This record gives sequence, structure tokens and C-alpha cells, in this order.
Amino acid sequence: MLTNSAVRRFSLIILLVFILSLPTESLSARERRTVSGPTERDTGKLVEEVSLYLRENCITGKIGF
Repeated sequence: MLTNSAVRRFSLIILLVFILSLPTESLSARERRTVSGPTERDTGKLVEEVSLYLRENCITGKIGF
């Protein structure tokens, strides 16, 4: 059977693990940091890929950038 001090020690360990698993910054700060639009490089690469697809499928005369 567990003694009172063993239960207390186990509870403190669980509490410590819980506290250490909490995020260190607020949710809104994480959202601001991660929700940024595509960079110019990403946009340029996407335009190149779409243009290549359109040329390969003979759709170049119908759509322009």
C-alpha cells in the first residue's frame, strides 16, 4: 500500500509534468507567427508550375497571368 508521502510525491511529479507540457506563448501569438501569407518566392513558384501545366495541356491561349 502506498504511504501518504509516496502519494504526495507522485502527485507532485504529475503536476510538474503537466506544467512543463503547457505552451510557453499564448495561442494568439502562435497564430500571428504561423499565419502569414505566402512569400513572393512561393507565389512565383506557383505561377511557374501553373503556367507549365497550362502549356502542357494546350490551355495557354485561354488564360493569362
